[in-house]
Amino acid sequence: TMLKNRTHAALHRRGILRPAKMDLFSKRGQQFLAEVELDDAGRRVVEQYGQAISKLDELLTDSQKQLRDLSKQDRWREQAELLLTMPGVGLITAMTLLAELGDIDRFACRSAVSNYASLVPVVRESNGRHSGGGRLARGGNRHLRHVLVEAAWRAYPRVPAYQSIFERIALRRGKSIAIVAVARRMLEDSWTILK
Repeated sequence: TMLKNRTHAALHRRGILRPAKMDLFSKRGQQFLAEVELDDAGRRVVEQYGQAISKLDELLTDSQKQLRDLSKQDRWREQAELLLTMPGVGLITAMTLLAELGDIDRFACRSAVSNYASLVPVVRESNGRHSGGGRLARGGNRHLRHVLVEAAWRAYPRVPAYQSIFERIALRRGKSIAIVAVARRMLEDSWTILK
């Protein structure tokens, strides 16, 4: 994304705008880039970014193939297929969940798995006085938290229970806090499915 944005910026700085609704990185867009008039420095920059983007696309395709092959191994297959039935959960999210959670039997309950991923608010209580209760606990598994929040953005419009959680919390606390609540619910639901 960064390289694509830089390609757009290099053209924009030279006063070149792409035709409306054209993806510069499609075949038609590549043809446009090859034909557009650029100074030597601009041409060199656009070509270098294009080569880097192509190389990254190859690496991503190869990584996805390896991940797909890994998900078909006996160790992961059944659990991955179960997780892939959840809305918003794709191959990367499913495999990250499985790899980061490890043995799901080590978690006694749904809230324990949320605590492991630090998708729970910090609660400070002393002598019956309650303070805090807003920020997420520090530590925990960052990879797990990240993929779940990304998955939650895709899942909440498609699942009424998630949408209800999101809308209720977003009204009071904002969208970023609401999406974390949806991610927590997704993690707990995925633990239940695997259990």
